[in-house]
Amino acid sequence: MASRGMTYSDRGLALRTLKRVGYYRLSAYTYPFREPVNKQVPNGAQDGRSENFLPGSTFEQAVALYDFDSKLRSCLGTAMETLEVGLAIHMGYVAGKRDPFVHLKRSLLDTVSCSKPDPESRYDDVYEAWLARYERHRIDARNEEFVKHFTLNYESKLPIWVATEVLSFGSLVRLFSLLEPTDRNKISELMGVKGGMNLHKWLLSLNVLRNHCAHHGRAWNRVLAYPPSRLAQTTVDEELHHLSLIGDSERGKLYFIVALLAYLVVKIDPDSNWPRTFKTLMKKFPATEHVTPLISMGFPPKWDSELLWNYDPKNASRN
Repeated sequence: MASRGMTYSDRGLALRTLKRVGYYRLSAYTYPFREPVNKQVPNGAQDGRSENFLPGSTFEQAVALYDFDSKLRSCLGTAMETLEVGLAIHMGYVAGKRDPFVHLKRSLLDTVSCSKPDPESRYDDVYEAWLARYERHRIDARNEEFVKHFTLNYESKLPIWVATEVLSFGSLVRLFSLLEPTDRNKISELMGVKGGMNLHKWLLSLNVLRNHCAHHGRAWNRVLAYPPSRLAQTTVDEELHHLSLIGDSERGKLYFIVALLAYLVVKIDPDSNWPRTFKTLMKKFPATEHVTPLISMGFPPKWDSELLWNYDPKNASRN
């Protein structure tokens, strides 16, 4: 790296950092400091980077970006936990009202959604694939005390408000898509979104981001392969209306999806101060001439003045 133009202040510290982080992982954080060149790249775009670093690039800048990303993943993980628990609770409450074992009774679910083919498995359709996945989750959790209780008393059948506790977030999102439409819509309304399938599209994108964070993947300049759909102001409250002004090219970047996450967090937990916590963290972003939240993460100008990021739980109305 030094031979290609990147400077460092302490060779010993730099070597120890490489041993701790690994060259390949750190290279993702050095990439923005490489000189841009006009060349063909795999996706067909006429853009790319040379092997040489821009003048003034330092090893410490790349490490600061790496360390910030670690804190960012941790912050996002806290919000994801709130979302996952909240979604499970709402699903158990709403769908469980109709039948405690609604998830095990295909006739009580959305026939069209359940019958869709599942190309990624050997099962006949999406519901059969989900049911097999659920059974694996249930078996993996068999030693949990609450699972033992229901296994002994209800012949291994877990009511939905218990079943959701053993599901991964991905399986939880899939079950949400299989619920009867009125249940999906009611759950979505409880989470501040009009239209169950609108919320489902959000959840699919959030699940991708969650998996990146859980597996220590990059978050700060992540571009989602399947970004959320364009947002209609009529489907959400005022806090998210500014997202309707964000263009298609920016919807796959971090800001758009994190704004959706912040919105859901405070709908689930009105006492949460997470949006302000996130805003405070972003103020510590190690910005340089070539790496800023606007450039790398799609943050709009003056984003921190938006209503969403100034939510005050002390002034929030509660049911």
